[in-house]
Amino acid sequence: FYYELGVQLIQLCLERRRDSGGLDRADELLVVLEQRRGSKAQKIDIHDIEQAVRNLQSLGKSLEIITLPGEGVKLVQSVPCELSRDHTTVIESARRTAHTSVPLLMEQFAWPQTRAAAAVEFLLDEGMAWVDSQNGAPFPLIWFPSLFPPPSE
Repeated sequence: FYYELGVQLIQLCLERRRDSGGLDRADELLVVLEQRRGSKAQKIDIHDIEQAVRNLQSLGKSLEIITLPGEGVKLVQSVPCELSRDHTTVIESARRTAHTSVPLLMEQFAWPQTRAAAAVEFLLDEGMAWVDSQNGAPFPLIWFPSLFPPPSE
């Protein structure tokens, strides 16, 4: 069951990677998986997604769960890269607004510009974040599409 769910999860993450950058909210993935599986399939929840990811890790680093502190938002990372503590700190700092910036990171964490810029650059290079240099501010905003609020129903 978990390997089948894992394959479905990988397929869904690959389909969404161009838009999400390889970071997807687990709750959004759950909704799409439930729709695809149909009403006659066994019910699934977030814990099933986490177990499917754990089972797949024995086959390599294809998926990983990232839990953001605070509200406990869970993200599924589907890009094969290792996130450092700095990278996850940048993502966590954008949790509420879906964006951050190098100056904000410098202020929030007392980081030098090189450290903040390096962490942001990595996330941009991996496609997990988007840069917005047309925001009217003196510095570009860094947006995380995976942290955009779910659409209202």
